[in-house]
Order: sequence, then structure tokens, then C-alpha cells
Amino acid sequence: RFDERWSAKTGLRTEHTQLDIRQITSSVEAANSYTNHLPSAFVSWKLSGDATLRFAWSRRAQRPNPNDLNPYVVFQSPTDRSAGNPRLKASQGDSFELGFDTTWAGVKTDLRLFARNEDDVITQHQIVIKDENGRDVVLTTPQNYGENRSHGVEFVFNGKPMPALTVNISGNLRRAEQTRFSGGGLPDTISDTSLSGRTHLNYRLTAEDQLQLTVFG
Repeated sequence: RFDERWSAKTGLRTEHTQLDIRQITSSVEAANSYTNHLPSAFVSWKLSGDATLRFAWSRRAQRPNPNDLNPYVVFQSPTDRSAGNPRLKASQGDSFELGFDTTWAGVKTDLRLFARNEDDVITQHQIVIKDENGRDVVLTTPQNYGENRSHGVEFVFNGKPMPALTVNISGNLRRAEQTRFSGGGLPDTISDTSLSGRTHLNYRLTAEDQLQLTVFG
């Protein structure tokens, strides 16, 4: 804390991963190693007695699961096979948030602008290979490829604007874009915009009676 209004927190986490894989059934051996540096920073600025502006940034790593790494080829159908990829690395993503919280007319208000980016996403890739009989089959295997991008705003309103009324409203407006392999194995980009939320109102009519309204969307 620098003074009564400013405070900050920073950190760095470094992880090294060493993988030695031996697939006994297929007699496949593989090795993989990588290092992830994961910094973070949080800053808050108190604007007034009940209003605060906050900024947060953090980097995170999403590791592949064991099935993604197992190179053993699994029979799915006469024309389809699947196998893991022992050379996969963790995907890395950055999360940025700018938040404002205050209390107005008895209601705590929390607004957050966010942007989240993820690179080297673990996505499924399909290629054509020859099976044991020399016929073409489709092999589905994970690869580090593509990006996930999203940005939007999150909002929360919670409190009692009137002695008998309790309000709880939350939701987010989000725009997302993903780069991946299409069903034909070619690069493709998809995007979507979504709005979701929840509203709960509780009004106390008498000491024993309450009127409630809940809306999901």
C-alpha cells in the first residue's frame, strides 16, 4: 500500500515441466520439456469513501491431460482412429480486468471490463493416414494451434434500495472468437456474441409474506 488510496500487488510464478513418456503397448517413447513464466499484477485506487477502481492482469497455463499425451492409436470405427500427442505443451493465456465498484442508493454495484486471450490452444486436428491394411482412415490427434479471444463486460447489482426490497442482478455481455481446425482439417475461425444474466427480486409484504421474482437468461 502506497497511501490511503493506492495499493498494488505483483508476483511471478515460474514452472518447469519435464515429461518422459513410454507407451509400452506400442513401444513408443517420447520426451518433452518446457518452462512457463506466469506473472500477475493487481492495482487498486480508492476514488472516494465507497468507490474503488481496480486493475488486474494475470497469465495462466492450461496443461494437457494424460489422454491428450498418450500416443496409443485407438480404434473408433472402420474409418476413424484417435491418438494423443506426447509433444503437446501447455497453452498460455492472459486475463485483463478493469473494475469499478461502489454503493449507490443502498445497492452495491460492481462493473468489470475484461479481455482474455489464450494462445497455443490444445485443439483436435484430423489427418488422413494408412491403416494396417493400407486403407485411408482419419486420425484425430490434439495439437497446439489457434487462439481464443474474448472481451466484454460483467455486472453485479446487489443490495436493498428500499427496506422491504432486496435486489440481486448479475450478468455479462461477451464477444468470443476462436481459431481452430475445421472438420476438414483446415484452419477456421468462429465467433459469437452472447448476453446472459440472472435477476432475483425479493419484496417483503408483511413479516410473514414475501413476493419473489427470478429471471434467468
